[in-house]
Amino acid sequence: IVSDIIFGFLLVSAFLFVAIYFRIFQSQEGDLQGPLQGRRRQALFLLVFTLVGTTLISRYLDKKSQQATNGISVSLWPPYTEISFAQALLEKKAIIIDIQAEWCAACKELEQHTFSHAEVVALGKQFTLLTLDATFETDLVKKIKDQYQVVGLPTILFLTPLGQPIKELTLTGFEQPAEFLIRMKKALAIKSE
Repeated sequence: IVSDIIFGFLLVSAFLFVAIYFRIFQSQEGDLQGPLQGRRRQALFLLVFTLVGTTLISRYLDKKSQQATNGISVSLWPPYTEISFAQALLEKKAIIIDIQAEWCAACKELEQHTFSHAEVVALGKQFTLLTLDATFETDLVKKIKDQYQVVGLPTILFLTPLGQPIKELTLTGFEQPAEFLIRMKKALAIKSE
């Protein structure tokens, strides 16, 4: 929390400094060194300030992201590809597809609290588990989003062993392990009918 306060103070101070700097040089440099010289100095100062500010903000956001995910930045499940999906169909097991993104807080919560829960992991062995990284809108991501009518992240799709979606079990958002286990058991029951 202290680092957040310090970061916020430094960022606000930097913006105030830029505002004061431009105010001072706008009134003095035009008179002393000519408008072109003053503008070059202002442009150089603004460029340096932007680069330093961008670097600081980027480092701060990376740090916050790592704190939020406890350093976990990869999915617990194998990646979804056309080949991995075809292999899943050959296994003749129910399929769960986790559609998530790096920027998605609820996706990280699912990984940390639900997907890593011991009972979910144990029951997950009866499924083929895949994850689709939708951080970037690739052709594959667009195709899957259109095919399964994905409107938000995270979206967890439950499919029969034949690859048919079980729409009533689709999850959008975070869910506690106990409720997720109920979904998993319902998917297995549909599989065996």
